[in-house]
Amino acid sequence: MRKAKRFLLVLLCLVLISASNLFPVPTENAEARTIAEVENDIRECQKLIEALQNEQKAISQEISKISSQSAVTQDMLNTYIKEIDSLEAEIALTEATIETYSIKIAELEADIEIKNQDLEYYNRTYDSIIRYSFEMGNPSIFQILFESEDFADFLTRLDNINYFLNYTESIKTSIRKAKSELEAAQEKQKAAKAELEQYVSNLESKKADATRKKAEFEDKARSLGVTLDSMRGTYASKSSAIAQANAKLTALKKELAELQAASSAGYAWPLPAGTSYRISSLFGSRQDPFNPKKVEHHQGIDIACAYGTPILAANGGYVIRSEYSSSFGNVVVILHSDGISTLYAHASKLAVSVGQTVKQGQVIAYVGSTGKSTGNHLHYSVLKNGAYINPYPNYIPKAMVDKGRG
Repeated sequence: MRKAKRFLLVLLCLVLISASNLFPVPTENAEARTIAEVENDIRECQKLIEALQNEQKAISQEISKISSQSAVTQDMLNTYIKEIDSLEAEIALTEATIETYSIKIAELEADIEIKNQDLEYYNRTYDSIIRYSFEMGNPSIFQILFESEDFADFLTRLDNINYFLNYTESIKTSIRKAKSELEAAQEKQKAAKAELEQYVSNLESKKADATRKKAEFEDKARSLGVTLDSMRGTYASKSSAIAQANAKLTALKKELAELQAASSAGYAWPLPAGTSYRISSLFGSRQDPFNPKKVEHHQGIDIACAYGTPILAANGGYVIRSEYSSSFGNVVVILHSDGISTLYAHASKLAVSVGQTVKQGQVIAYVGSTGKSTGNHLHYSVLKNGAYINPYPNYIPKAMVDKGRG
């Protein structure tokens, strides 16, 4: 009897060990970052860039610390730096203006080509009319009258002559208009080219001024025992730091864009970014998975994914339910500030308690198949005034649902 009990105890242990391997306990994952957190990081990064830029501009002040000469000489160096910066800014603006004028001139050239084609067409048409008129001659009204079979024929021929004359006059009007438009476009192009030449001339002048100022600055710096190389080294170190901060800012903006893409009216995707998933059922009528002959009303959206996947709060709020139920299994319900409640069901494990305040993206449970379920998935429901409503697309990101259905 004791051997039998011992055998059963060993068998039970083996079963428990096997079960633990088949259904591992979900591990704690770091909470997902929220849009507000990323936006805050972006602001901090922008402040850092601004501070570095201010430090770069303040290099001129450091010259006074390493110079033993008079304050007048130090002010002169500062003035040189400001003038060089101003000239370089003007050069950049002039180059941008030149590019704009180049585009404008190209557009005018295309417009002139079109107007030339119009004028050529009207000229060819008018030449054809003149040639036809010359070949056919200009009959008088008496000639038309005598050649007509009857008075009706006379009126018809007269109408044709009048139509021919009116059409000829309209072609002449079109030629005058086409010439006028072509001349106006050519004048615009001429003016734009003149302005462009002026900007190009100004650009060369500004570049020459900048080169001269830099040479004067180098001479003054050498007179103080300060090398331009050391100045450039300081600038380069600041530029490198600014470049790194800008790279971080770019990454943060990309992260923000991804979070915003996974957000719908303030409600984020309830699974971590990068999670593999599939939309297995939408809100509304469907075949009962437990009774194929029966149609039921599904009160949420089912998102099939791996066991143990963290479930995230779609929005910040107050936990009003965190318990086990026979139908939903482990279930969490969060009440949000807009009066909407979100429900997360069939979890393998709960991570929050009733009365707890949670923020968007916080881990509240882990995916499982508890309760009335046919496999590992998250059942996501939305309630308004105590009634279930369709989460799609106002309370769950449309793009993420469409991706899971495709």
